[in-house]
Amino acid sequence: MAKTIKQYKNSLSKSVLRNLYRQVKDVDKTTKSCILWLGEPDDISAEREFEILENLKKDGLITNLKTKTETEMFDSEQVGIAKVTFTIKVKNFIEFLKEQSFIPRHFVRLEKTREIVLDDKYLLTKPNFQSENELVFHYLYNRANQPVSRGVLDRIVKEENEDGLHKALRQIVRDLKFTGELRKMFFPNISQNGIEFRNFITESGMTASGVNRSKLNTQLKKLKSYRRKSKK
Repeated sequence: MAKTIKQYKNSLSKSVLRNLYRQVKDVDKTTKSCILWLGEPDDISAEREFEILENLKKDGLITNLKTKTETEMFDSEQVGIAKVTFTIKVKNFIEFLKEQSFIPRHFVRLEKTREIVLDDKYLLTKPNFQSENELVFHYLYNRANQPVSRGVLDRIVKEENEDGLHKALRQIVRDLKFTGELRKMFFPNISQNGIEFRNFITESGMTASGVNRSKLNTQLKKLKSYRRKSKK
């Protein structure tokens, strides 16, 4: 596993990492064979991209790195293009991206079935249809990373229930199973008069929020597992 990421901090490196992540993010296998086309062999940016791949190889994230020049027709002329093939160690690569905050460490998804799911692996809860909990969370989910006042939420609930919002915001968060470390991660700001929900958190964000990893792991072990129903 990579020990340092200084060489990956520039914009070109981030672009390469994002490209690779798109190729492996839905892969269940341990490894995946990949191909990148890096432009003309004497292209400076192509040389830099290959250096990035070499760094990933040194850090044990990819193997079997090979390159060869192939010709393609471009504007009626033959142009040499660098074809690079390699194998990504999928789990190691994704873990590296999480550790270095290139991608979220944890995220929340609201399914059309009203199920609130963590990391596509754990079921937090399924609030009752048109309940205060369901109406409030649906609104917050669609406005992630924005502070929302209690007054706004009261108005939203009144559209379906004339009595408006009765529960304290902290109680709603508890009802939705965001307790302990999960509350720190996904509800960074909450008071009597307002609330803020974020739908994902990075490794650095967890550190900044004071999340206790040991306590979090204990919480995760107690959650119900979740598997999305396949479409027929």
